[in-house]
Amino acid sequence: MRRILLMGLALYMLPCSLIAKESGEDTRAVSTGLSQLFQEDQPLMMRLEAPFKKVFKKRDKDRPYFPASLTYKDSGGNDVRVEFELRVRGNFRAKKENCRFPPLKLNFKKKSLKGTIFDGENELKLVTHCKSASKYEQYVLLENMAYQLHNQYTDFSLRQRLATVEYVESGKEKPIATKVGFFIEDKKRMAARNGAKLLKKKRIEKTEYKQEHLHLATVFEYLLGNTDYSVILGPKGENCCHNIIPLQASDGMLVPVPYDFDVSGFVNPPYTSPPEHLGLRSLRQRLYRGYCQNTEGFKNSFAVFLEQKDAVYALLNASGAMKDKTRQSASRYLDQFYEAITEDKKINSEFIEKCRS
Repeated sequence: MRRILLMGLALYMLPCSLIAKESGEDTRAVSTGLSQLFQEDQPLMMRLEAPFKKVFKKRDKDRPYFPASLTYKDSGGNDVRVEFELRVRGNFRAKKENCRFPPLKLNFKKKSLKGTIFDGENELKLVTHCKSASKYEQYVLLENMAYQLHNQYTDFSLRQRLATVEYVESGKEKPIATKVGFFIEDKKRMAARNGAKLLKKKRIEKTEYKQEHLHLATVFEYLLGNTDYSVILGPKGENCCHNIIPLQASDGMLVPVPYDFDVSGFVNPPYTSPPEHLGLRSLRQRLYRGYCQNTEGFKNSFAVFLEQKDAVYALLNASGAMKDKTRQSASRYLDQFYEAITEDKKINSEFIEKCRS
């Protein structure tokens, strides 16, 4: 699948090439910083053992780590066992009334990872299936695809690795579930491979961002139909931002990196709805929450998405794990996005009239 990502290398991700020119770095050098886990696209088959009954009882503020292990096969077909600690993570999906199977956070001991595909990792997020019905695996695949689409447009994005996971209660043999999930690259490692650093700040002004990256991020959120983010403020009492990682590039300017895409029209899970104050009928209804530009400025921002259009659809069509119905629905949703950024009337109604000053 990474081959598909490289199809348009000559056009390779305009914002990234701008960063490379500004910093004097070759864009290709950025990708070499990927850890071994995220250098491959083949889904990882693994067995994850933990005291899940105890883990799932600790969903509130008190979320202690529990001993766990995972086993996967190396390239020679040999079992490789990795020991670590695990706990519940997240907010909305961590609540029992929303998801029976919460997302997980894995905490590794670096010294024990040498020679494994997890070598160099520290903490990893594992996105899980929320509930046991098969449709929830489709939502996982769609959210994974959202990250892959973001990878199409910029290296300032989190990589992911699909996995088929056997979840096994400690001391037992039979899995309690076998479901698709995916790992998300650690944000510190993503920052490092881009020659940037994480920024902790209560509030960020829009002028502090590299404008081409700011517009790339907000147009991408519109592509997904995601309104659950903020590039200037975090949740009350926390640092900026909400579902946005602010990075400081080598020239001191900031780059917003979106993440957490399940509350979007592209994924469209049944367990949530758009914020009431936005007046949206459903998650599938898009609303641009980015900042204003003139028509020419918007068209320049859209150019990155138009350059990668064929590769984006190829990526979606190459996802063999998705059901045809899921893929077709996602494709139609992308069709609507491309109509919105190519028709002058819709550019005016969807972006010019609704942008934030």
